[in-house]
Amino acid sequence: MRQVLIGDDVLSTAAGGVEAQVINPATGLAIPMAASMVYGTNGTANTHQFIRFIRQGAAGVADIVTPWIDGAHINYYDGVSGTIDVAQAMTLTYTAATTAGDITTKLIDTSSGTEPFTRYSCEVASGASGTTAAANTAAQMTADITSGKLKGVATAANVGATLTVTGLLYTGSGEAKVAPAKFVSAFEDSGLTGVTCTEAGTQYVKNSGAGNYILDLEKEVQGMSYGYYNRISMPNVPDTFAAVGTIYDVYTLTWGNTSAGQIRGVDNLRDLKICTPAGAGTWAQTAGFEAFLDNWLATVPALNYTAGQVAL
Repeated sequence: MRQVLIGDDVLSTAAGGVEAQVINPATGLAIPMAASMVYGTNGTANTHQFIRFIRQGAAGVADIVTPWIDGAHINYYDGVSGTIDVAQAMTLTYTAATTAGDITTKLIDTSSGTEPFTRYSCEVASGASGTTAAANTAAQMTADITSGKLKGVATAANVGATLTVTGLLYTGSGEAKVAPAKFVSAFEDSGLTGVTCTEAGTQYVKNSGAGNYILDLEKEVQGMSYGYYNRISMPNVPDTFAAVGTIYDVYTLTWGNTSAGQIRGVDNLRDLKICTPAGAGTWAQTAGFEAFLDNWLATVPALNYTAGQVAL
């Protein structure tokens, strides 16, 4: 079983917040977790065996509720700070022509990882200088971006004889999603002009926590491609909470079933990801979510977790 909880705040009872709860030993009812609480089985006010997380909805009704998690079965806890992906910035530097004629610059998109790769060809007049060659190529690529002929490129612009081709990042969930560009170039002096072209620049860098990927993960966990796993609410489409333009810090808890699963050979490992907006916000992580969990997780016997080990 996998679950994803996405909240605007942490340990919050406000709508859109993710709250951690334990069981009040005196009443048997769920109560908010406190930073002083530790793991244990004797059921005192500050000692608790079970924990769960809730994404609060409107009017006090929970959007998503995790199962009660027995600390004794937690075997993994970690977190990853969200950082936006870095787009490819390819530079192509042209030299001056010795003879008038045409040059051809090709871009090969290797983002699919396997052949056949998508190829784009741009043929322009070289002009007399490297600057002219770069400017003419930039102008044609820009026109082809606008027309849709050149896909996966955000901008093509030159400064002097150097043309910078900036790739697109992943543009979101859905059928029209675009993968991040990973171009290599090829150059042909088709008019025997004497122009040369040198490729340099930086490659695409995949980081973690971009809202587009978190939304994809949320839909995957719901089973969107398979008619949704939770058919109780059908035919309604389940709500999603990830925002495409937001960067998220992601906390992960995994634990095993309290009892053996019903399917032979399946361990039924549980996985929970709690995604919260990265960076400054309406809460302080070190004084909020992490601090509330730290004391409790640090006393879970099999986890071998040290308080402060996860600090995003």
